[in-house]
Amino acid sequence: MMDIFNRVVMVILLLLALAVSVVFTIIPLSLLDVVSNAASVLAESVQTARLVFVLIGIGFILLWFLLLVLELWRPPKRTVRVEKVSGGRAEMTVDAIAQRVVYRVDQLADVVKVKPRIRAGRGGVDIDLDLETAPDIDVPTKTEEVCAVVKDVIEERMGLRLNRIRVKVRHAPYAEE
Repeated sequence: MMDIFNRVVMVILLLLALAVSVVFTIIPLSLLDVVSNAASVLAESVQTARLVFVLIGIGFILLWFLLLVLELWRPPKRTVRVEKVSGGRAEMTVDAIAQRVVYRVDQLADVVKVKPRIRAGRGGVDIDLDLETAPDIDVPTKTEEVCAVVKDVIEERMGLRLNRIRVKVRHAPYAEE
């Protein structure tokens, strides 16, 4: 909860700093015009000061914008919280989950190759499997078998919550006779 509050406060402060920088980049031009009319002796230095104000203002605008982007952008989550742990907290890396899924699905009959893409979603994992199978399998039956194995591995053996499984089946080429 505090993390969300901190992010909201930082975003508001960065937006405010961005707006102030834009205003100070534009307004000094008119302020410097008043100063240059009052002090014609400083006419050459006013031109230099105007350029300096504009460059500093642009620099601040870029800095605030960069900080705002860095505050809002978050890298994808690379771990998933294990649900079935009492008395503590455990997390698994996405790579460890993928390795285990490949190992178990690859043991199934008629599976030639499996390539998982695992994303840590809200409260669980989303799994996309690219599955290469023997060319003469019954696709619905094999897909159900693969989904059952993945569900068993993820939920029962690893204690994670499975949000979604999507299986994309591709057949290996027929053997030439």
